[in-house]
Amino acid sequence: MNAILVGKNLVREKILIALVTVVSLVTVLILLMIFLIKQDPVPLPKIHGYILNNPVEITPFTLDDHTHSSFTNKNLLGKWTVISFGYIQCPDVCPTTLMTLASVANKLKLNNQNKDVQFVFYTIDPFRDTIDILANYVAYFNDDLIGLRAKKNKNHVNFEQSLSIRYKIETKPPNVYQVSHSIAIYVINPDAKLQAIFKPVMTPFKLDPFNDEQLFKDFLQTKEYFNKSILKKQ
Repeated sequence: MNAILVGKNLVREKILIALVTVVSLVTVLILLMIFLIKQDPVPLPKIHGYILNNPVEITPFTLDDHTHSSFTNKNLLGKWTVISFGYIQCPDVCPTTLMTLASVANKLKLNNQNKDVQFVFYTIDPFRDTIDILANYVAYFNDDLIGLRAKKNKNHVNFEQSLSIRYKIETKPPNVYQVSHSIAIYVINPDAKLQAIFKPVMTPFKLDPFNDEQLFKDFLQTKEYFNKSILKKQ
């Protein structure tokens, strides 16, 4: 009788051990799946340009804005910042790009998605583009457009290098003054980091390298990617 009871107890213990083992394995597998899901990066959306899965820090800088106030990294925090660059005497691409961005700003406003977005134009020709001239220029495109230019302290180079802004100014006597530059639109996320670079669609006969519908779509995809990435990290 005792032998039978002992045998039953052993069987129960083995069953209990097996159940505990199975539950433990299932728990480990679930935890592993959750870990892998969290580690799996959010897929990058396709845009005209590219989104950075590791946003780039902007080296500290100080610029002048069109209201004679200083503009630093702190002005980038808590907002999405869309940056274009060029010079005021640019005959075609620069003003056309700003008109396109003004249209994007209007689309965001109509969709009630403009409260956390600011648009910036950075002049690469501060020698001619004074603050007062810059103020009149940006007001033509949008009342909320922020104009920026270099300060005398020279650390505007930090701003330009962080965004990889490329340009060249050539002066030759007596009256030659030529400015050339690359074309891109930069998107800074609310953490004040470079999140995306929008590239133009270049054609031999088209002066408008950007399309407002495409930029609007690309910007919303960039924001969505950022928000999903934040959730993944939590």
